[in-house]
Amino acid sequence: MQYLELYDELRDGFPVSVKRKKIWNIQLEILGEIDRICRENDLRYYACNGTLLGAIRHQGFIPWDDDMDIMIPRPDYITFVEIAKKELQYPIYFQDKFSRKDYFRMNARIRNADTTAVSGLDMEMAPINGIYVDIFPIDGVPENRLTFTIQQKKLRLFESMGKQQTYHPHNKGAFQVIKRAFDNVYFKMYSVEHFLQKIEKTYQIAPYALSDKVYIYTHYKPLVMDKRWLEQYRIVKYETTQIRIPEGADEILKKNYGDYMKLPPESERGRHHRNFIDPDKPFTEYYKKYSKEYFKQQMNNY
Repeated sequence: MQYLELYDELRDGFPVSVKRKKIWNIQLEILGEIDRICRENDLRYYACNGTLLGAIRHQGFIPWDDDMDIMIPRPDYITFVEIAKKELQYPIYFQDKFSRKDYFRMNARIRNADTTAVSGLDMEMAPINGIYVDIFPIDGVPENRLTFTIQQKKLRLFESMGKQQTYHPHNKGAFQVIKRAFDNVYFKMYSVEHFLQKIEKTYQIAPYALSDKVYIYTHYKPLVMDKRWLEQYRIVKYETTQIRIPEGADEILKKNYGDYMKLPPESERGRHHRNFIDPDKPFTEYYKKYSKEYFKQQMNNY
């Protein structure tokens, strides 16, 4: 692949550093692997979230963005996961809540093991935290609106429980104490595998193939789309490479962002996630060597 040239520059008034470009180059390399697997196996995928917005508005990354988001229809996602686990080669690797007991997120990630990207949740975990691309399965939306509302509440509860059990955050307050106690009892009664299967069953109560509306889960709110917006795709420029976007990208972006071609105020062009990222060193060189306070001081260090 052709990498971004490494020099500092201003994009839409935002300073893009050499370090940020190194991060983007690693994500573009991961995108290349995702694209290869999907092309070779006739699987559908599309840019989504900020990556879709960046593809349309910036022909690449949003200058103040630091990650990449891809969505795959559930039937293709299942096949993609099987292939990615077998074919990806070091330092690129696949990660989801089924493959690692010390990782819990509702979406999967493909990471580069020779790099570092840690959030507040990750910083005390095992050294598995490389720069990543998020992969979201696309699932069907139940026709009954109440059923969908209940489903999303269950998924948010499961997400909270999974993170509690995996990362053991020490949130204060009576409610959090009670919730931690409940989580611990639940996991003693049922295996983690039972819990994970329960999540997947809840995800898929409306089969993708039989649904007119589909969605990707996020802990903010589900992104709901008409499935017809995804029936075709087109390929557009994305930095030094290309990326697939849904034919209905305009409808998706309007629903998600409103007037999406309008840049946000300069005061909002900055922090996207709170992460500590190092494109040049693996997390093994930081793990157990530095305190949580060190990482907190270094967050958004790019």
